Amino acid sequence: MRVGIVGAGISGLAAARRLQQAGHEPVVFEAAPAVGGRATTIKLMNCLADPGLQAYTPRGMAIERVLLNELPTKGLQKIEKPIHILSHGRPIPGSQEKNLQPRYTYESGAVRFPELLSEGLDVRLDSPVESLEKRQNRFSIRGEEFDSLILTPPLPEVGRLLGTIGKSRSIANASYRPCLSVVLAYDVALNPSPPYSALLSDDRMSPVLWLGIETEKSKNRAPEGWTVFVAQFGPGYSRQHLESPESSIVPVCLSLVARLFGPRFASPVGQYVKRWVESQPERVALFQSVNPNGERIIVAGDGTYAGRAENAYESGLMAADRILRMEDR
Repeated sequence: MRVGIVGAGISGLAAARRLQQAGHEPVVFEAAPAVGGRATTIKLMNCLADPGLQAYTPRGMAIERVLLNELPTKGLQKIEKPIHILSHGRPIPGSQEKNLQPRYTYESGAVRFPELLSEGLDVRLDSPVESLEKRQNRFSIRGEEFDSLILTPPLPEVGRLLGTIGKSRSIANASYRPCLSVVLAYDVALNPSPPYSALLSDDRMSPVLWLGIETEKSKNRAPEGWTVFVAQFGPGYSRQHLESPESSIVPVCLSLVARLFGPRFASPVGQYVKRWVESQPERVALFQSVNPNGERIIVAGDGTYAGRAENAYESGLMAADRILRMEDR
């Protein structure tokens, strides 16, 4: 059975991997030049940083076995330093219970996991899907025919694609939050090294909700003596400033970093701004409600489950298993 999959994020790749292991022929179409979606990594001034997904936290879900036992583990690292809370401008220890949950990353960045998932799969990069076609009992994507489809983009895009063949699903109320993410690279080291790898603000109205220290999270992310931060803004600020110039966004991060770590960090040697229009779902459309039994087009992705990589992976497995059950009948 040939299955066309739209989107080479974690959900789409999880579905493709499960289907291929079951002996079927998945083909993944991805508009971007690389796999991973929000699990992406950039290079800045000989430094590596993750401007989207920050870590893999399996929480005992299916992704754990794949991450730790099925895929190569070279370069996989457990993040040893915890997340602290930024409260009234001061770092304080975070939740002990939450910090006991193992978190993982790769020396080469978050993109390494989807890269490993994609090995051996038929993934068509730089292949945007603008429309679907239905031909009797089959479907067509970019001129190729398939028995079933799995759609994993953000749900507004899924709704648009379904509309090209006159179909719809119960996804109108699903929504996503935007996120401005700023990477800052410095040719100076943190001294002393902090006891945490990231700070999470307890003030949900604060412009910067997350400040990760890439060089505390993982080895070999930067040359010796360098420091790299990833600042992620909250949805309110991000929505208001999504189109604002870097010159008005970056200083907000610099003010926070310099206040926490000193004036040496007021001027980075490199900076990068990533504008995530649809970062994580705010309101989801649950998988079971958007995928009636018997449908050969399956809608998946974190918008049908919940944000976070482990949930996206789970939704991809659910989509693949739905198709496999239909085939068995």
